[in-house]
Amino acid sequence: MQWIDHLQIGPFATDYHQRLVETEFMASLDEFLNRELVPQMDETDVDAEGTLVATFNDERFCGPTSLVRNFFTFQVSLFGAAGESDLESDLEYHPQQRTFTPRRGHYFYLWTPARKRNAQEEKERIDRMVQDFKRTHRTNFRCPLCTGKVSGVDNPGQLDVRCTENRCFVYSYHKDEKGRILHGRFMVKHPAAH
Repeated sequence: MQWIDHLQIGPFATDYHQRLVETEFMASLDEFLNRELVPQMDETDVDAEGTLVATFNDERFCGPTSLVRNFFTFQVSLFGAAGESDLESDLEYHPQQRTFTPRRGHYFYLWTPARKRNAQEEKERIDRMVQDFKRTHRTNFRCPLCTGKVSGVDNPGQLDVRCTENRCFVYSYHKDEKGRILHGRFMVKHPAAH
């Protein structure tokens, strides 16, 4: 698949990006996507649409010593028989090598229908374990994702249950005076971080 035929590239507000994004840039992007995206796909007969824009699309970020001028935000949706797959990530272009890599700290992870279902099932298993903890206050629960140790606190002001062995999840909420959940977070480790 020629990915660049399915992407809207730009528009770019800077002279730097307008000069940079040419034939070799496009070929490097296509090679990167074929190498990194295609192996993650559940099916290859798909329609695709997406965008690639400069993450910092302003002249003030494009000086000769800029550390961010070669960062691009990539988004793609794939439509196949199994459903929709999505990916959004920041990429870094290396002009000397004419290569792309995921930007440090960003995951290049395609959320396929199967991966979305798996993530939902993991969240449901965690929720069931947290509900069991709230009901029983047992201290011997194991993480439903890695079978590692889990710590839990359920007191009048807070409910906090988390995987302490591999940090697979954090389920941490503050409660009001009647014990109702107010605010907090339910975070599951990104699948690409395992």
